[in-house]
Amino acid sequence: MADFLTAEDRSALMSRVRSRGSAPELALEAALAARGLKAERHVERLPGRPDFVFERERLAVFVDGDLWHGGQWRRRGCAHLHEPFEGAERRGYWQRKVSGNIRRDLERTDALLSGGWRVLRRWGSDLASDADVQGVCDQVERALAGAEKPAPGWMTRVGRSADRSEEHTSELQSHSDL
Repeated sequence: MADFLTAEDRSALMSRVRSRGSAPELALEAALAARGLKAERHVERLPGRPDFVFERERLAVFVDGDLWHGGQWRRRGCAHLHEPFEGAERRGYWQRKVSGNIRRDLERTDALLSGGWRVLRRWGSDLASDADVQGVCDQVERALAGAEKPAPGWMTRVGRSADRSEEHTSELQSHSDL
């Protein structure tokens, strides 16, 4: 599929994509604050700069953008990460970019887990409605209260969670060129 924007227009558009302060992050921050839960934001001293950090409880929460972190392909009903890029002019570039982001997410999650942190990763689209945001807040509250059983979204080992393991590990294992 050919791009309908010029290279300059595409560059200008992509430069406006935010790495922090996305709508899903801001919605979660407001909901957590409404419950009296205050987290540090984008803590640079931790691997991956988690979006929300509860230091005392050693809980790191990430809100991953679907496109950049590899969630879009599954939502679109694709079997593999390369499918959304079929026909794209720079297909190889985008596959490497998103695959690299997935790999880096897994490595940074592993580093946090190895350091004794608990990690909750959610897709931005998991926070699409107020009910969704409240559900993620419930997960955070349970974790802060000392809940022991992992819930969907909890990373217990690299690439292993109740709802994201297959998305990450199968995709990484199916691409020998990564």
